Amino acid sequence: MGWRSRAAAAAVLASLLGCDTKPVGPAPGAGGGQSAPSRELNPASHSGTNNPAPLVDPTGSVQVYKGVKHDIQCLANLQGIGMALVNYNLEKGEYPAPGAFFRSLLDSGKIPDFNACAIPRSNPTREEIVAQMGEKAYRVTMDRLNDSTPSEKPIVWDPIAFQDGRHYLTFGGRVDIVAEDQFEAFLAKWEGKK
Repeated sequence: MGWRSRAAAAAVLASLLGCDTKPVGPAPGAGGGQSAPSRELNPASHSGTNNPAPLVDPTGSVQVYKGVKHDIQCLANLQGIGMALVNYNLEKGEYPAPGAFFRSLLDSGKIPDFNACAIPRSNPTREEIVAQMGEKAYRVTMDRLNDSTPSEKPIVWDPIAFQDGRHYLTFGGRVDIVAEDQFEAFLAKWEGKK
């Protein structure tokens, strides 16, 4: 494996592990008060949330915006919850009871790590997840799920809006993000309706 391949692999690994900071200060033996990446970045390409793509600087360091990292992790969490729900239903022949959604999936082992039910970058306890306390755990529908539940019905979602809106999982397994006003309209249309 050549140095370019190793550098590319390190950049991908750094983005997957959530490394979104760069070294502070000069490199050993170098003059100046900034690292090479911070001197060489074009400020126009690094402004605001309009540019969600990762920015790779000349040294190979990767900066990934926090919003994009949140989106990726949140979507992965919701997809995992959706798969756990399908597996739970296949094994038990039913869906978790209202108010016992996460407890049922965790106790059955369909979700092995309770942190998959947590908002990215939060540090909840298992009890906070099960009780859906605060802003650390996803919210879950309180409606009873069954085979006649519409596939478009949101069943798990962000507790609060994050930047662009809210991520949500539908009963049919689709994961998406919508603006806050659209999400509120979804809840008004689906939640509490039999």
